[in-house]
Amino acid sequence: MKMIDDPEILDRAISAFYHTRKKNGLHDVQPANSSYVAEVDNKQYVVLENVNGILAVYRIKNDGYLKRLKRWPEEIRLLKTTIEESCQNLIKKFERLIEERDDLIEQYKKDGKEIPEGLKLL
Repeated sequence: MKMIDDPEILDRAISAFYHTRKKNGLHDVQPANSSYVAEVDNKQYVVLENVNGILAVYRIKNDGYLKRLKRWPEEIRLLKTTIEESCQNLIKKFERLIEERDDLIEQYKKDGKEIPEGLKLL
């Protein structure tokens, strides 16, 4: 999968997304800046997402029209899953580091030693 910088097509997809939601009487949900245009198997797609996940995927047809997809290419689904797993792993590592830091601070206090500035910053 290759990312493509095309703000115009991204804006068109966001407009189509809002138009469809309004037409169907749904509340506004805002796509995030992390939305992107990608190429998978020589086909271009716009992926609209926010913190809750993927909101919509549009295929950019050869004539430039956007077609909203009900089923997304496997690469897009896999990328989302991979990113979510990576974030969860980073969060777990960060939580472990915080626990280790707290244990060190407690040990310094218990020993009556001054807590190093570096530990206070974390």
